[in-house]
Amino acid sequence: MGLGGSSAIIRAVLAALMKFYGLTEKEIPKPIQPNIILEAETGELDISAGPQDRVVVVYGGLVHMDFTKEAYARNNGSHGDYEKLDPGLLPPLFIAYKKELSKSSGGAQYHALQGFGGARPKSPGGHAPESGVSR
Repeated sequence: MGLGGSSAIIRAVLAALMKFYGLTEKEIPKPIQPNIILEAETGELDISAGPQDRVVVVYGGLVHMDFTKEAYARNNGSHGDYEKLDPGLLPPLFIAYKKELSKSSGGAQYHALQGFGGARPKSPGGHAPESGVSR
């Protein structure tokens, strides 16, 4: 729906803060970083969001994402399985769009959430993804 711009901005802020405070992936593991970004978007900025954009901005490029219950179970319920892939594995792609059909994804996401009674849907692990960040 969207292009992940807000996720990319928050990822840049997170990366800058990690560098400023001397934090590495040892302190904030890469698979947890999308959850922190998601919490900033949904909890702090009230942006409708799911995990996919955040995983891509953290890992970069082509990423296989597994959000099944089994993947969450393998990771103590905190995140799915993510694997960076070689883009050379893809066949030639053609992307087409019609500029006149372009619009904000916020309205579509709002209506999708209404199908859940206005509540954010749970992750495949059966709960809202936790970032490990307390307010």
